[in-house]
Amino acid sequence: MKAKLLLVVFLILSFVTCTSKLEEIENCDDLGMAVQQRLPISADSMAYTSASELHQLYMDEPFDVIHFNIARFLAETELMAGANYALSPSVNPSDSWYLTPLPRVVYNYNNSPKYYEFGYVCNGQIVATVTTYARKEIDGVIAYLFAEPLDYSCPELDYYIGDYPNRYYGSEGVCYLKNCNEPLGYEMSESGTTDEEERDLMWWQMPEEDREAILLDMEEQDEDLDEFIAERDEYWETVDEYVNDNLFQYLSDDSVFLEVDSLNLNYILNQEYNEYTHCFIINQLLELLQYQVGYYDTGTLYEYSDPRLQLTHWSGFCGPAACAWIYRGKYSDFNGYYLPLIGDGTRSNRYFFDYFMERNYAEYVYDNSQLDDFDGDPFTEYIMISELADSGLTACFYAETVPFWWNGWQFPLYHDGLNRGFATATNNQYKVTLTCTPYDWLIEKNEPVIIAINCSHYIVAFGYGTTRKSNGKVKDVYFSVTDNGYTTGPSYHPYMRRKNGWNLHYGLTPIL
Repeated sequence: MKAKLLLVVFLILSFVTCTSKLEEIENCDDLGMAVQQRLPISADSMAYTSASELHQLYMDEPFDVIHFNIARFLAETELMAGANYALSPSVNPSDSWYLTPLPRVVYNYNNSPKYYEFGYVCNGQIVATVTTYARKEIDGVIAYLFAEPLDYSCPELDYYIGDYPNRYYGSEGVCYLKNCNEPLGYEMSESGTTDEEERDLMWWQMPEEDREAILLDMEEQDEDLDEFIAERDEYWETVDEYVNDNLFQYLSDDSVFLEVDSLNLNYILNQEYNEYTHCFIINQLLELLQYQVGYYDTGTLYEYSDPRLQLTHWSGFCGPAACAWIYRGKYSDFNGYYLPLIGDGTRSNRYFFDYFMERNYAEYVYDNSQLDDFDGDPFTEYIMISELADSGLTACFYAETVPFWWNGWQFPLYHDGLNRGFATATNNQYKVTLTCTPYDWLIEKNEPVIIAINCSHYIVAFGYGTTRKSNGKVKDVYFSVTDNGYTTGPSYHPYMRRKNGWNLHYGLTPIL
């Protein structure tokens, strides 16, 4: 347990700020209220990674990297078991579909494969994107479900993971140099981890009650992490044994193994399998992994179901931005000042509210363009910008969750800071509670959950989708999430992210 606590503390103190600024699109008076996803693209137009390169990635690390063919089989199995339904209301899960034979690789900082992005194809067009893990990180394979084809603004460059689905590119192993969605001349500040002495100094300068809260959070989650690791290891032992016994021929870069069949629920259920076909493999995996075939309803919290809210973002620091978005689902104003949503009429000179028509979203923008070359400290600057943008809403969370700066680094959210922030903003109406069962929190308490990704980046879960075990119990959980601190590069609309046991989950709860 101590090793895990130290690892999480390291991640906490290695936090990178979450900011981005996109080109403003002016003169957008008639925005409309429809949630418009990106248009389908031809299945032949996606820039796939070659079969030979994909195969070599597996051969370099065969015990850790998942072969892309196996990742596709496993993803199709999860989709058949219910994840299909969570793709999008516009995607009919009973239609015939297939995943593209080849994925696009998203590389990690060390140039090793981190994710595979497969196109979800209906009628010859990619209508959605299914992102799988490229390594054996969880007891499954799907990581993200996007209700649209992903956008590749810099297809000629090597991608690094960044905070996926944001992408950053670099060269010769140098990462976090540029954001792929920014103009090429835009330089991002380099990032990395501080040295051990600086991390220690940051840790001990944190208020004692907050250090204690972080350690308590970790202790409460420790048992859940042990269960997560055990389930992951058991899953991959089962899959690896099946692959070695039955699918060895698919661990090849030979193009003969890249052909796929269209999949359909009725076909899978009713087909008589007389040969070792693609559908036969999917059917066997469904039985082996104890998936119950079918489609299951997704759920969205009522207060956060408004498409205008889902397309309204707060840019700037990810923690305060996520909290501000949660607040706006509960309240329409702050300090007596109305907080507009996308499509709420004309702009006011009281706030920065920028429309981005090409991707159909809008955001409260936190930059210093209106502060006349303000030269003060970052803390004061952010407070002043928040007063202009949203009457000080995000300043409440910023003041409590980012208490001070140290050599350009800032602390992320932590338990007591979250509670102080929500108590201030909501006049002691809400706080948060650490939960190891965020899915139950969403469906039983009907409240959103803040997800602390590796204790460094913060997003909000406001809905869910599931797959089921053969006994009908929930097997896999996918959360509908919004990413406000970034407004995600490839997808500016909400998307589905798989529950991951390595993350912290803070459930919003009323103070009785």
